[in-house]
Amino acid sequence: MPSGITNASLVQIIDGRKNASWSTVDAILEGLEMTLTQFAFIYDALTPGEVEEYKKEVERKKQQRNKNLKNKAAEASIAITKSSKKSK
Repeated sequence: MPSGITNASLVQIIDGRKNASWSTVDAILEGLEMTLTQFAFIYDALTPGEVEEYKKEVERKKQQRNKNLKNKAAEASIAITKSSKKSK
């Protein structure tokens, strides 16, 4: 990210797992090329329904990532098991 914030940190902030310091907020705004006032205007215009829909979308993506990780782990386990059987 051009602001110097790692993707991992940004995801943690968005997911609510990490609180952003003011310097981080400033860096995010710089990366978005907007002022705090501009961001606040957009934020204040969000409806509760839009916020809920966003939360649902974040949760859907999180569940899909977890599912993909479980599938990859299962595939790796199967490959290791097959490899182990071949070497015997």
